[in-house]
Amino acid sequence: MFGTPLGGSVIVRSSVNIEWIPMAKFHRALGLGAGPVLAASVLGCSAFLEEVDAFQHGWRTAVVLEVGSAAQLRRGAMTDCRKVATAEQLAERRFAVVIDRTASRRHSHVVLLEESSSANRGDVVRTNVLRCGTPVEVQPRTIEQRHVPEEIKSDSQASR
Repeated sequence: MFGTPLGGSVIVRSSVNIEWIPMAKFHRALGLGAGPVLAASVLGCSAFLEEVDAFQHGWRTAVVLEVGSAAQLRRGAMTDCRKVATAEQLAERRFAVVIDRTASRRHSHVVLLEESSSANRGDVVRTNVLRCGTPVEVQPRTIEQRHVPEEIKSDSQASR
């Protein structure tokens, strides 16, 4: 579609067939049909881009696999707050191994829990895995978050 000096537009379908459409009709069609769709897609893109930005800055929604002292946790992790914790934190605070899914892959992280944290095994949490000491927020379970890592399933079945 090309604009014209007289305020119309031209749609070129082939080298022979040229059709004139007044710009007023084009704007009306855009407002009635494509306008709401365009607005919805822009809002959807905005939310998606915010989530991508949060992910790149370390924010994850994950499932708690283990909770315990630094010495009790035996599992290795992609990021591990025990490596940067103070001697006091290593001795006195609880840590949690959390697992998140990214592009069909599971990644584990060891995060430092606040003293007042209520996070337990199997809880869905939201935290920043790149900034140790960020509060771990326990999230309500939603339908999308009902997947439980195999490690938790196998341990709970073995204890029955």
